[in-house]
Amino acid sequence: MTDHIEYSPIKKKNRGGRPPNSIWEDINKGEAVGSGKFAASCKYCKNTWSRGEVSKLKEHLSNYCPDAPAAVVRRYMTKVMERQDKFKSSKKRKYSEGQSNMNDYHDSTELNEQRCIRINRALVKFLLRAELRLE
Repeated sequence: MTDHIEYSPIKKKNRGGRPPNSIWEDINKGEAVGSGKFAASCKYCKNTWSRGEVSKLKEHLSNYCPDAPAAVVRRYMTKVMERQDKFKSSKKRKYSEGQSNMNDYHDSTELNEQRCIRINRALVKFLLRAELRLE
């Protein structure tokens, strides 16, 4: 008679806490520099930060990284825009319709030359694919 023994895989113990941010898929995590803070470097352009703040890293990938793939740029641009919309809607002070604010006169972030070139190329590709004529 043969004994039938079932083996079950050992489950990893759940450490709990907040899961790591998805930014670390596109950013190299360096040494810990504080509680939950790490040095960081971009996987695409090798830019480095002594203290990688997630919001700054997302902004880098969405606006400033010259070597990031288009899909990565779009993903983080969407996340940055959602964060800005959430921030605007949660402000306690509301503006009246006729009242102007600083955003009417200045952009919140400047685009570097490399980013402008990428935007222009994407626009040209779109127009060519859509077969629109510029007159």
